[in-house]
Amino acid sequence: MSEELKLKIKEIIINKFQLEIKTAQFDESKPFIEYGVGLDSVANLELILEIEKELKINIDEAEIGSEILFNFKSLYNFINKSI
Repeated sequence: MSEELKLKIKEIIINKFQLEIKTAQFDESKPFIEYGVGLDSVANLELILEIEKELKINIDEAEIGSEILFNFKSLYNFINKSI
C-alpha cells in the first residue's frame, strides 16, 4: 500500500498545482517551493482537503504546520502515520 499511497499523493500534488513533471520525476526530498508551489494557508488547506477527498481519509488540519508541508517526504510520512 505504501508505494500505491505515494503514487496517489504525488498525482494529487502534480494535478493540484499543475506541475509539468511525471510522478517518476518527483523528487521526494525536494522542497515544494523549488517546484514553484507556494503553499500559503489557503493552498495548504486546499491541498489537504483534496488529499482527504481522493484518499477518503480525515486529517486533523490543526496538526499540519510548515514542516509537514515542506516537501513530499514530510507530507507522506504524516499522512502514512494518520491512516
